[in-house]
Amino acid sequence: MDNPRTDIAFGAVSGIIGLALLVPSYREGARVFLLPGDISPYFTPKLFVFAWIALSLAILIKGLIGLPRWSGTATQRRWFAILGTFATALAATALMKPVGYLIVAPVAVFVTVLFLGYRNHLMNAAVAILVSVGLYLMLGQLAGLTLPRAFWQG
Repeated sequence: MDNPRTDIAFGAVSGIIGLALLVPSYREGARVFLLPGDISPYFTPKLFVFAWIALSLAILIKGLIGLPRWSGTATQRRWFAILGTFATALAATALMKPVGYLIVAPVAVFVTVLFLGYRNHLMNAAVAILVSVGLYLMLGQLAGLTLPRAFWQG
């Protein structure tokens, strides 16, 4: 079993970088004049930074509680997780428009948490569905953004 201190350090440093990216978006966002009902141009980048911070916290917590690791060397596992997560993001981006948000997003979240090392498939599926539906409600309903529809909806 490898040392969980590396996960703690990586999660903490990534979280600090995420916070450092989040603070200027609020400062710059306050300078933008918006009409009622408009969305700030910093809204989408903030969502990505919030996701970054959430993943950093997940890595940090994983290191703190010392979850079981995959077999293989630590370097092999990390590269596999990094490349797998990157490939998942690319595939989700490519499939988002032709397939639709409500199909691609839960699958992408499920695969990403698998690459992060969480093996409780029922919990992973629940998190994937809740995160995807929550983002759909926040982006599609509250923010009024048009998300890609499923292929059978036209």
